[in-house]
Amino acid sequence: ASHGQHMPVHIQLRLANYSACFADDSLALQAADATCALYGLAGDESCDMWNLYHSLEYLQFTGYQIGRWKEAKVMNTRMSNSIASVAAKQHPQLAYLKLWFMRMDA
Repeated sequence: ASHGQHMPVHIQLRLANYSACFADDSLALQAADATCALYGLAGDESCDMWNLYHSLEYLQFTGYQIGRWKEAKVMNTRMSNSIASVAAKQHPQLAYLKLWFMRMDA
């Protein structure tokens, strides 16, 4: 559900509708967090790794665009925590996730 909620963001981003992006990805993040909680993985930043992380990076970016600095910084911190969690588990796609971080880190 989180990925489906996120997908309109790709269109809104190209239209520079950053507020709509932030709103949609906020819902996507809530869905990802709820999914993780449903499976007993609340607080595990590597849970639903790609969907959750992708929403975090877009929330961070669009948050900075619309002046929601504190919230954007929280997303950046969660992105870092996600990478740390993936690294601790020695996930084979850690390098790929780090590349995503480098392209979106503000």
